Amino acid sequence: MKKILSFLLLLSFSQITYSQVQLGVKGGYFFYRVPGSGQNSPQSASYSFSPDSYLVSVTVNQRTKKTFNIGLELEYITRSYDVNSQDVSPGGSTNGYFHVKFDQFNILVKPQFVFGHKVKFFVYPGMFINFFAIVKDHGMNYSWSMPNKQDSIISKPTISTTFPFVVGLMAGFGIDIPIPKGFNIICENNYSFTIGGSPPDGADNNRFIDIKLEAGVAYTFK
Repeated sequence: MKKILSFLLLLSFSQITYSQVQLGVKGGYFFYRVPGSGQNSPQSASYSFSPDSYLVSVTVNQRTKKTFNIGLELEYITRSYDVNSQDVSPGGSTNGYFHVKFDQFNILVKPQFVFGHKVKFFVYPGMFINFFAIVKDHGMNYSWSMPNKQDSIISKPTISTTFPFVVGLMAGFGIDIPIPKGFNIICENNYSFTIGGSPPDGADNNRFIDIKLEAGVAYTFK
């Protein structure tokens, strides 16, 4: 998988020349969920999502007269959530209550289909690689076992950094509006979900469904 992704990145860079490139910066907000969370099963976890989730990114897009163009992006996103996990067994149960702050650095590969003359509309499938993550978490474990023994452990805040190499798929669309002096206003909406990879250290989960709303500015070299 890593070899395939490395090949796709090299192929994307090889298709972009300086005279065709558009450099930009974007920022925005995103909504997210964990697939299957909150189910009532003997061993389950429910999530409470914090509204402080946002993203910033640097973009490198190909802008030619052709319909098909390559887009690359370096993205930073941050999210935080509370986890209530439960593990029930015949001899007792264990509950965990944790707050997690999850920062991710992603590389996005976005082959775009571009339409329009001056104002351009684009749609794309794509994929992303989460190559670096910072996880901060703290909380409490509470356990009960026979006969009526109770223990609670409050964990100290921890910070973990890792290179998880998590892979996901995405799809999106947007509009590219030219303004004077070679600049453009970019508005974009995309949807992404994780398909593989292990959770980073300190994170109980890495399988998110994200809906992103972004806006930014770009400069096109001619």
